[in-house]
Amino acid sequence: GVDRVFVDLESLGKQERQSHLDTWISTHSPSDISLVRQAIGSAHLLVRLNPLNSRSAQEVEDAIDRGADCLMLPMFRELSDVKAFVMKNFNDMDKIEELFLTYKI
Repeated sequence: GVDRVFVDLESLGKQERQSHLDTWISTHSPSDISLVRQAIGSAHLLVRLNPLNSRSAQEVEDAIDRGADCLMLPMFRELSDVKAFVMKNFNDMDKIEELFLTYKI
């Protein structure tokens, strides 16, 4: 069976970063989290959010409320970005099982 399914919500700045590459850019939306959650049963649902921005808190809350088990914060540049993201968004760490981070070099 399937252990983990991925919903990719990252859109901020992605076109600019990847327009020169032969890559697929997701058109997933927050409502896809709910649809996928219902379809996959007990498999883990990983959701990639946008890079840190003024709406990060709302994006995190919405993803968790819709059933995300794991969150990915892409494109952080400084450890202070990660600290700000975690401190601002995870007062109750029991809500989320895993947090993945991707670093922009």
